[in-house]
Amino acid sequence: VLRCMQRYRQSYFTFTRAFSKSFLAFLSRYITCMLIPRHKAFVVAGSKKQAAQIAKEKVIDDLWVKFPLLAGEMKKFRRANKLKTPFKESGDTVEFYFPSGAQFDVVGGKMRGGRRNSGIFEEVIDQDPVYINETIIPLLNTIRTDKRGRINPKEPQGSKIFVTTAGY
Repeated sequence: VLRCMQRYRQSYFTFTRAFSKSFLAFLSRYITCMLIPRHKAFVVAGSKKQAAQIAKEKVIDDLWVKFPLLAGEMKKFRRANKLKTPFKESGDTVEFYFPSGAQFDVVGGKMRGGRRNSGIFEEVIDQDPVYINETIIPLLNTIRTDKRGRINPKEPQGSKIFVTTAGY
């Protein structure tokens, strides 16, 4: 499952509870942000507050506990002669900034612009299909280039990971 999340542009997973769908999805985007410079990933759920809660629970309370080296990636770093805090959290927002220039955050609400390279769609079966198709998926309408403006043909562009629980 983790390999599919990393390799393909679009993957849709419907599994039972306790399969670790969300854990694997967050692990895949976290590793992608660690290894690919300037990659921008997001998570979306039924509401922005719910997405922030899931992100905090999966990354801080789960990933960082099970893999402390991943938490070690989140250290203050210098960018443009300013010391950046790698992690921000408020009521309905969670943002992770990586030393590679990558970013992983929560999207939701009335959002336009702010292009991203990949995203996790949590419990997509419960979300409004019009909102997903007209607001969230267009965020992925961009191509990540390297510093020289080249496109890596082996890198999946606009990756979408849809996860939902079986039961409907």
